[in-house]
Amino acid sequence: MALLNRTVGVVRLSRHSKRADDPSTSPDRQRNVIKSDRSLHLVGWAEDLGVSAAKIPPWERPGLSEWLRRPEDWDTLAFWKLDRLVRSVGDFAEMVKWARGKPNNTGLPPVDKPKNLVSITDKIDLNSPMGRAMAGMIAVFAELEADIIQERVNDARAEMYASGRWPGGRYPYGYKPVQRAEGGWELQVVPEEKDIILQFVALGIAGKPFFPLQMKLEEAGVPTPKGGKTWRNVNVGSMMRSRALLGEYTFKSINGEDGIPVDPVRAEPLISVHEFNQLQEALAGNPKRVRETGVSLLNSVAYCAFCGEPMYHRTMKESIKKSGGRRKGYRYYGCGGQWSRRNDCKVKAVRGEWVEEAVAEIILSHIGDLEIMRKQRIGGVSHAAEIAELEAALEDLIARTEGKGPAVLKAYQKRIDAVEAKLEALAAIPEREPEVRLVSTGLTYADAWNSSDTDIRREILQDAELTVFMANPHEGREFHAVKQGWKNLELTEGNRYMVELEPSDTQGFHCWLIWTGDMAQRLQAKMKSS
Repeated sequence: MALLNRTVGVVRLSRHSKRADDPSTSPDRQRNVIKSDRSLHLVGWAEDLGVSAAKIPPWERPGLSEWLRRPEDWDTLAFWKLDRLVRSVGDFAEMVKWARGKPNNTGLPPVDKPKNLVSITDKIDLNSPMGRAMAGMIAVFAELEADIIQERVNDARAEMYASGRWPGGRYPYGYKPVQRAEGGWELQVVPEEKDIILQFVALGIAGKPFFPLQMKLEEAGVPTPKGGKTWRNVNVGSMMRSRALLGEYTFKSINGEDGIPVDPVRAEPLISVHEFNQLQEALAGNPKRVRETGVSLLNSVAYCAFCGEPMYHRTMKESIKKSGGRRKGYRYYGCGGQWSRRNDCKVKAVRGEWVEEAVAEIILSHIGDLEIMRKQRIGGVSHAAEIAELEAALEDLIARTEGKGPAVLKAYQKRIDAVEAKLEALAAIPEREPEVRLVSTGLTYADAWNSSDTDIRREILQDAELTVFMANPHEGREFHAVKQGWKNLELTEGNRYMVELEPSDTQGFHCWLIWTGDMAQRLQAKMKSS
């Protein structure tokens, strides 16, 4: 071997190694072998530990890429074996083209002069034609070995899943790994964590938020799924959508002998299939409506019977009179046009509780017995996303075989066949469109009205598209707004309805409720479309 100038020693330890101190591939052994060549003048080391050459090319590894981007600082890369540098024929070809100053796809700065790649054990030296030919042959077998290792790992995982054993890695919340008497590991339910899961599931099915329970767990110091302390940052929604609740585990790249991904039940379910389906339907429902709070019952519903301006709500607090007596507090509605001085309307204010009681009596007489329905979304069945993902994976596998020899083609063919079989199986599964149906809540609008706060009641009035006109009696004035409102309904479809309450019926004020069409049918239509 010719005397070499400035040399960078390349050390790499694959993530597939079982032990970091394995004497066969340990970093120290690699360094010692490189140092044993007295013809090398070492100027530095490029070390990448826990890096797979089958997945990460040389120019993307943290340690080695720093040197590759400074080609003027060295002349030779030296490594123990060729597989410490590359495990892909394509990667090796790109490295050779770059080292010889030819066009390449590495994205590295061009070399200032040709560089040498030297494998100590394989006796590879790019300065000789025989060395370059030998390097190409060894690179083919290095890539094949990487494929065989990956296939061996996948086969081992598939066998573990098929036998119900836990293969290792992060396990889902609610379980813990325990050793089996016959060998290997399995997942067992953790009762305390299962209780927490069940609480979240109950909230999800009921359509209630998870956050209050998250804060309660955080205050109680209960560890999060990752062992932390901050439950508010935990994505509970993702946990509730995971089929891990059923004790199932999916690993897309592991296929059985028939080419279909192995997807067995791996542990005792935390909830039943019926509960899981209920939970998914509830989570797939529409988000809750953002309610306007802190305003009156008849906001955007009530208008002045004289001028048509909105009636606004005010509260007169209890106070002490100058004479020493107490003035009672009360609520009232007044004309917005008068209060803002937009017009000269002289209507007097109307007591709030009086008009609200009158409106409630009329509205409930028309819809009080109507049952409230809840929209339930039934999820569809579609594998379009998974098919697209598998088609992309198939294209990638086929691209990797282009220009490769028979040995590499054979290694890849099994993986290609498995993906094609999975695609065929998915294509045979019929798809189903999502479905929305109305289900009973067991409550009527009268129940909801009597048990709800002002915000919910106002939503009912707005959904019914009810308009309320009101005013105190005022001699010599006509109720123009009422007449105009009634006339406007002529432009709408359906029959017009008006309920007029005389002062004798309402403790001294006029009140009109007008609407068009069947109020009950309108509310039913709102349920279906909301």
